[in-house]
Amino acid sequence: MAPNIVSSLEKLTIEEIERRYRDEWVLIVDYDFEFPKMKLTAGFVHAHCASRAALQPLAQNLRRCAVHWTGPIHEPRRHWRSRVVHAVDPDAGAIVIEVEIFGPIGSRRAWFVLDTGASR
Repeated sequence: MAPNIVSSLEKLTIEEIERRYRDEWVLIVDYDFEFPKMKLTAGFVHAHCASRAALQPLAQNLRRCAVHWTGPIHEPRRHWRSRVVHAVDPDAGAIVIEVEIFGPIGSRRAWFVLDTGASR
């Protein structure tokens, strides 16, 4: 399944994107990001498709993009859940995210470091 390329000149909110591209994966460029809630708020739709895998080659060729699912998110069978505990501003060259993961046998904390390329 090939992705549908969009030549959007209009920046849309995430709510507008979810209404227009229901139950699809959407590749968003030049996006706005609410920090530290780690939430996309708006952006330009570059492509959309029912298959996330079909968007991956496009996403790999873009420097800064987000892939967003517009349909309902189902709870995992084992009821794993997570929450962002702490996030550090990316101006330092990296985003550091601390996540607490809860599951059937307890909880764990994990740290993720994402290179923003700002220090280059």
